[in-house]
Amino acid sequence: MATQTADSEAKTKLGKMIFYITLAVSIWFFYWFNGIQCPC
Repeated sequence: MATQTADSEAKTKLGKMIFYITLAVSIWFFYWFNGIQCPC
């Protein structure tokens, strides 16, 4: 039981990390793409 709890916590942390990395990359890509579109 204890190992399952630790495992699920690790999976939750990993899932959150992947979510935040994906979010950060998508925001960065959005601004980078807008920068290319902008003539300035």
